[in-house]
Amino acid sequence: MPGFLCHASEDKPVARRLVAYLEGHGVEAWLDELRIRVGDSIVAKMNEGISGASHVALLVSKESATRPWVAREFSAALMRQLQEASVRVLPIRLDDSPVPAILADIRYADWRSDEALGFRQVYDAVVGAES
Repeated sequence: MPGFLCHASEDKPVARRLVAYLEGHGVEAWLDELRIRVGDSIVAKMNEGISGASHVALLVSKESATRPWVAREFSAALMRQLQEASVRVLPIRLDDSPVPAILADIRYADWRSDEALGFRQVYDAVVGAES
């Protein structure tokens, strides 16, 4: 099952680098621009991506904190986690914006000072959960 990246459009460059890293290490990742084609229903494709994800990486930033789409994607993933325990939410802190209070007890990957470390933390969380 692929991992789903929940992010603001301003954070797309980070999302792209993360997908490239994960896929380069054999981990399938779901990124909107790679999965939604012209003519596709955006809502249906997003639902399909979240529903089929084993992990949802939430890129936490000042931009993502204010985006309704990010909130909806995150809410859908959180409901799956609470109801089915079939998905893991992986917060990734890109800047000093606070992690949502509902995720306060979950360790986050820290991109703020070392992106390479953040890549490894996410990879280890995904691969460690699969083994």
